[in-house]
Amino acid sequence: MKRIFCALLAALMLSSCGAPDFSSENKLAGYDADMSGAIRADGGYYYLSSSPRSDMYIKTYICYYDSETGYSGIVCARPECLHQDESCSAYFPAGAEALSYYNGKLWWYDSGGIYSCDPDLRNRRKVVSTPSAERFESAVFHRGYMYLWGSSKSVENAELGENWSFGRISLKNGEYECLFEDTTAPVTAARGISSVAFSGPRAYIAFDRSNLSYDGSEWQTDYDFDIVEINLTSGMSEIICTDSGFQPFGIYSEDGEIWVSFNKYVSGSECSAGVAKLTDGGFEEIFSYSVDNALSFYEAPVLSGGAAITYNTDGGISLCVRDLNGDLMFEGKPNAPVEYSDDTFVDSVGCDGEYVYLSTYEVGTNFSEKLAALPLDGSEGFVIKG
Repeated sequence: MKRIFCALLAALMLSSCGAPDFSSENKLAGYDADMSGAIRADGGYYYLSSSPRSDMYIKTYICYYDSETGYSGIVCARPECLHQDESCSAYFPAGAEALSYYNGKLWWYDSGGIYSCDPDLRNRRKVVSTPSAERFESAVFHRGYMYLWGSSKSVENAELGENWSFGRISLKNGEYECLFEDTTAPVTAARGISSVAFSGPRAYIAFDRSNLSYDGSEWQTDYDFDIVEINLTSGMSEIICTDSGFQPFGIYSEDGEIWVSFNKYVSGSECSAGVAKLTDGGFEEIFSYSVDNALSFYEAPVLSGGAAITYNTDGGISLCVRDLNGDLMFEGKPNAPVEYSDDTFVDSVGCDGEYVYLSTYEVGTNFSEKLAALPLDGSEGFVIKG
């Protein structure tokens, strides 16, 4: 990671970086895809990167990309800093998780508590102690809480089981409240809580119990999932739909309507991916996507203001973007000032309604990572990292 005018960058952040607009609150939708590690603020993006000067152990630092200037670098205003140990002001503690930008501050948590700091990384403090956070795998900060979800293994009558839960920790007092719990998903279930979306005073969970197995020639599928609605005011939850037509991945909600993205094995090992919308009669498929001679899909489309899917063929990476009505917005090679070769593979993909965030790595180059932001209309994007 290059140190590019770090002192200037910090000054730019102080003047231009404000709280993101959560008025629609749909930027929190589809939280299985966390924008590929990019954390959007008004003036640019935060992201995490390992310092090339770190010795023996990989050390992670908070970096920032300024949208106006195009500069990217470690958020450290000390010109003499080598960014190689914990004394660097941009150091992100080992074991910390879920770096987020919420209510004008950066937030994260570890096994001991929830922490916050100013956008310039000053005034770091522990907000509350949260030993309950240890057993969760994903988290998001939203409306005065940190929402968490994950699973733990259990053994009952010599049978291995899996317990899933979704809950929240108050940023005021650290109290934990469980909002949803399920102990019926088999250990062979592919996803469990596959995705969570927030829309106004409600949260929606795609809970996957699908049982998949591969016999060497084709996939055996037993699809089964619920859509769970949680009232964040009352804390009450209810299952609003049960379906068995596909395996859900992402979920998105806007103006009371719900979409999910999915994968489905149609024959043998052939896989299709698509988007479906919840109607009175269950889920109605909006579109389904498959590619001849595709080497791989990156899971299912990522949902927000549009649906984005990437796939690999012999010709490298391709991107397809459709709106939530299924109309094609863009299809082709990613339009960014990055050279994607035949050895480029997708690491993760995210979407926030304006951009698709494509994180890729090159085989044979120490898996060097690049992160590009691609407009949903197919116009040229820009490189955040790499």
